[in-house]
Amino acid sequence: TFYPPSAPIIVNFSVMTTGQVTVDIYNIAFEKVRSLFNDIASASPNPNQAILYSGNSDPRLRWDGTADDGHAVSSGTYLIYIQGPGYNEIKKVNLLR
Repeated sequence: TFYPPSAPIIVNFSVMTTGQVTVDIYNIAFEKVRSLFNDIASASPNPNQAILYSGNSDPRLRWDGTADDGHAVSSGTYLIYIQGPGYNEIKKVNLLR
């Protein structure tokens, strides 16, 4: 995925089990650049009606190409690491400036 810095990247997730979820951005050397989400995420009692946590409704799940200190990061490959109850996933994004 190529990500132009003119628009934030939107992260979406849902969980099958209520628990702690973290969504962090790492550079290719796996150094943490930004922490987007670190909170309890709730699961729906009906697994067919999963609660969607989305950057469309939660500004914490939008990444605008900045680090935790507010400075813009350089062009390169970044990893979005999502950890939740019984779930780990890494997505790769290429930032072009």
